Amino acid sequence: MMAVERLMSIDKEQLPEAAKSISSSELPGIVELLDEKDDKIRYQALLLLQYRSRLFDDVYPFCEKFRLKLKDKNSYQRSIGIMLIAYGLTENRRRLKA
Repeated sequence: MMAVERLMSIDKEQLPEAAKSISSSELPGIVELLDEKDDKIRYQALLLLQYRSRLFDDVYPFCEKFRLKLKDKNSYQRSIGIMLIAYGLTENRRRLKA
């Protein structure tokens, strides 16, 4: 699981490179950080997952968790769900065309 401190130590400019180097085993922990109360932590986790899904298919198995966010009472959580689902679909379509 990725520690919050490690996630927050990554500069936004370094997120694309960090997305390449994280392990698939760290993804469940990053997905869980989307539920954090701290906006900065949630946003950093969201960006990292978006970059990761652009490179690899290992974010796709969490699609059901993202779908469940669409029913959350918190509008930010709903936005996270729709962004990750939409981003994943766009990236998968891009890969299929390649």
